[in-house]
Amino acid sequence: MTDRTPQPVQRPRSALFKTLAVGLGLGVLVLLELGLRFSTLAPPTREEWSRENGVISIEHYYSQFSEHFVILGQGEDGSICGPSPEHTMHGSSEADAMQPDQFLCKKPDGVTRIAVLGGSSVQGFMLRDSQTIPSRLEWHLTKAGHSNVEVINAGVAGYNTLQIRRLVPELWTFEPDMLVVYAGHNDYTYYPAIEAALKASGALRTTRGLGDKLATWRLLRSVARAAGILPKPRQSTMDRYAGSRPQARAVFQVDPLAVPRNRSARRQLVQEQHQADENIAAFYEENLTWLDQEARIRGVDLVMVTPVARMEWKPSGSVHWKDLDDDELLAWEAIWKGTTQRAQRIAGGADPTRQQNLDPEQVTAAMAIDDTFADLVFLAARSAHQQGRTQEAVELYREAYELTPPTRSDRAPLRHAERVLKLSRRLGRTSVDLRPVVDSNARIPGLPGQGLFLDGMHFSVRGADLAARAISEGISEDWK
Repeated sequence: MTDRTPQPVQRPRSALFKTLAVGLGLGVLVLLELGLRFSTLAPPTREEWSRENGVISIEHYYSQFSEHFVILGQGEDGSICGPSPEHTMHGSSEADAMQPDQFLCKKPDGVTRIAVLGGSSVQGFMLRDSQTIPSRLEWHLTKAGHSNVEVINAGVAGYNTLQIRRLVPELWTFEPDMLVVYAGHNDYTYYPAIEAALKASGALRTTRGLGDKLATWRLLRSVARAAGILPKPRQSTMDRYAGSRPQARAVFQVDPLAVPRNRSARRQLVQEQHQADENIAAFYEENLTWLDQEARIRGVDLVMVTPVARMEWKPSGSVHWKDLDDDELLAWEAIWKGTTQRAQRIAGGADPTRQQNLDPEQVTAAMAIDDTFADLVFLAARSAHQQGRTQEAVELYREAYELTPPTRSDRAPLRHAERVLKLSRRLGRTSVDLRPVVDSNARIPGLPGQGLFLDGMHFSVRGADLAARAISEGISEDWK
């Protein structure tokens, strides 16, 4: 008779060892995690590291968006609104000059309310509130006979068109009749940060966030970075000072472009720059198209203004757009080294007619090999300016400006202005082209300089007034 008594299951010894090994490993990790947490050996979290180094992570910056306009108090005619303290600058001479705009939260009857959107050029970098583009626009419109016009300064230092897009829903509360958008520079300035943020999927950001909470993971990450397995966190290239805000520091984390050492790598770099330029153009168009649609739903007018900049400002980067072979590159680099040694004292933005340390022959020799390297073309412009060849200098300055690689440019190129005008025509919206305004009012025609700009892109008092007057004329023409 067969014994049917159930027999105990015999687990394979190898499976038992595996289970014990996994349990032991998890136990070690738990003990290590607890030990790190209760000691001073745990590497800082991303947030802690950011605070210590004056930088905030790109992912955090572009995923977080706090309210911009808040109720600041009560006045005789009702609640008073304006930018929250987080979005105004304090603690330095630069910050104190950027006074927040204040207005009645509820639009008064019979008032035409205009909101001007943009970055620090709109907000008023280094200008008093009465000198900003929005303030001067209101003054010029009133002078032109448009009574009961109120202009809100909705510019935020550092904002690109994606952040402007996120800000706009707040504005509908204040019932604007028109939106004026002066944007484009920050789409280029911030492109490396924008690209990194847009590429990071939600799952990737979630995984990073969970891993960052584990001290063990942070330790492994630190070891991998020290060994060169993982790239080190990017440091801010922005000078640290007491009044510098995390918002501004977050985007000034631009690593220098890698120097390609062979022809194939150089071609790849040029291709990447062309693609980046197309991406930035699409980024701007997508955000402004969305803004146009939202404005149409509410019957709000939209005016698009072309960004302008200072032409004789030193480029913020260079690439060899020309397809050089290795021998040509070596010859060019030898000349370039000699040229830069003589020109090392040149500072961006200085009066080019005062520089006497350029060797015209070296500049000409290098240009003969490659005349597409922005820094070299800029030196050629300086050289021509010193020798009194003004018109040639103007053309070279403008060319150097246009040759700056998109991923390292701190200003929108001239071709971007054409895109703004083309998009405005496609959308059937009013546009204002500021290029002829700054070109014709420059000390040297066609070469907008320090009389109109404080640096590479921020308007001086005169520049802001000229821009506001041109926008006022464009609006007045549209209102006829």
